[in-house]
Amino acid sequence: MPLEAAPGAPVAGTTPCFRPFDAGYDAKLLPKPQLEAMVVDTFRSFNLVGSGSPFNISTEALAHFVAELRSMYNDRLDFHNFHHAFTVFAVTAEIVREVLAAAPGGAQHQHPPLRPIHVLAILLAALCHDVDHPGLSNAFLNSTRAPPPSSSSGDTAAAAGGPHPLAVRYGDATASVVEAHHVELTTRLLSAEGGGEWPRAAAAAAATTTAGATVATSGAPPSPSEGLLNCMKGLDAAYTMELVTHAVMGTDLAVHKQLSEKLQMLGEVLGLSRAGAGGSEQTPAETPAPSEETAEELAARVKATVGEDFHHVVVQAVMHAADLSNPTMHFDTCAAWSLRLTAEFAAQARREADWKEGTAREETAAAGTATGSGGGYAAGGVGGGGGGGSAGGGGGRGGGGG
Repeated sequence: MPLEAAPGAPVAGTTPCFRPFDAGYDAKLLPKPQLEAMVVDTFRSFNLVGSGSPFNISTEALAHFVAELRSMYNDRLDFHNFHHAFTVFAVTAEIVREVLAAAPGGAQHQHPPLRPIHVLAILLAALCHDVDHPGLSNAFLNSTRAPPPSSSSGDTAAAAGGPHPLAVRYGDATASVVEAHHVELTTRLLSAEGGGEWPRAAAAAAATTTAGATVATSGAPPSPSEGLLNCMKGLDAAYTMELVTHAVMGTDLAVHKQLSEKLQMLGEVLGLSRAGAGGSEQTPAETPAPSEETAEELAARVKATVGEDFHHVVVQAVMHAADLSNPTMHFDTCAAWSLRLTAEFAAQARREADWKEGTAREETAAAGTATGSGGGYAAGGVGGGGGGGSAGGGGGRGGGGG
């Protein structure tokens, strides 16, 4: 049953602050133009765009970028769509506000935990973190890279006799196939390169419905426009993109354990750690940072202990937390988004079942050919289970695509 907007919740024609943790604040209930306007207002609230901004980014340029980005999200998906991206963006903004408010002296402190360039990067990452999501997990894409058999479900990617184009494009370089796609497309959008020749053109442009077995990306590359980062100084633009990349790659659930360990080490370095992995009380680090420690000295101490730049860890942690924040929302909102994710997983499950069935047919046919030519008898019995193992591997980590 759809939620009704609570009193005080955003309504059409206005652009108030979106409060993601309050009752009635479900982004799915709001029109996309209103969400776009709230995105622009949020950037303005942090003084990141418009007059007085340190980045020379106009409000008009941001609005154009957001509209272009929104068109690259796949509206046919139940969960990984622009409404989800906006929700994660709104949560990210709330976390950033809390971080800045908690710093001694607030955002104006000599060494604030997040400077404007970090806030800009993490908000951009939140908006872009699932752009052009295929609705499939990394586990599925990596498990089905071998050419599939013909599909009885009408799946054009399978019928074409090849794996999903995203697995082909990124699979050799990283297991985080989906996140790598988000990063590449985000880089092109921010640098005005446009979408280029994306591998989704043929197989991935198939029509998709919620009830159907086919899941595809949006199909159309973005039109080239003024890159949002092109008006920034070269080093600032490069560093912003570096932070965006770290944040987006951190949304892969496969990095959760590693990121948690880095945060634990970071807390110990800063003298903030109170509880160990088993929940036992611990005292702060034996040598907390002295008040006269410079930002450079602190950064060096963090790098030496954690093995990574302080702000890389922070932006990745904030992005990861925001992406997994659904259980912290009002129950009705949480339940609605959970059902949407379940529907998306169900679509992948149908595709996995189709893949398994087709693989079994191919292996049975191959076994028959081998038996008929005197080539042996074992291929059929062993092969059928192998296909199931591959598809099952994809299903077992259905949430891995973030």
